[in-house]
Amino acid sequence: MKQLPLSRRLALCGSFISCLALAACAQAPSKTKAARLSSKSAAVTLSDTFKPSLAGDYPQITSEEMGRRFLKLVDGLKTVDALTPEYVAAETGLPLKYAPAGKVYSFTLHEPKSGWYYGLDYYQSPAAGWKTASVQFSNPTNPDADMAPVCGLDFDGYTAALKGMGFAMTPTYDMRGNVVEYRFYRGELDVSMGYREQARSTQVKQTHFCVESISVHGAK
Repeated sequence: MKQLPLSRRLALCGSFISCLALAACAQAPSKTKAARLSSKSAAVTLSDTFKPSLAGDYPQITSEEMGRRFLKLVDGLKTVDALTPEYVAAETGLPLKYAPAGKVYSFTLHEPKSGWYYGLDYYQSPAAGWKTASVQFSNPTNPDADMAPVCGLDFDGYTAALKGMGFAMTPTYDMRGNVVEYRFYRGELDVSMGYREQARSTQVKQTHFCVESISVHGAK
């Protein structure tokens, strides 16, 4: 069977996490045994139950702050070999939890008022020989919703930061010649960034671009 391109696999993973988040919110949290792995500033928790947290419970972790912590992680990453859940948790200071259903480590926050979710995910596929860390922004109940609540750090902000780290930027096109995402390369590191207009309601919002997902990965 032909393997999907990496960007497509990441998109599918992101969609699954959004569904997982909605399902988890509908369930009451259960008491489970957890094994904690030590890190400098955060922990990785192996848990039978993954449940997104309310953004209000982590007021300091706004969508913009999560994006900046992810960029800090990327800036300090020298090789893909260093990309582990323990490293990601330590460098971002975010407590990752393992979601067995999706085989991912995740820390996801939900803003009930706007409907937006934003989260840091880590996924590794030993069989395929690749691993990735990503930040995703999704609104499962209203995919076309105005992204203003999660666009404090916008497309231009992410792009400027990555270029400042020494990444070279190149577009990825679909069969019709439309740009579907941008890729950034530095050494063996590959960063993918998906984006869209903030909203379609006004001309200003249509020309202001926000990031839907950003991931760092590499294949061995």
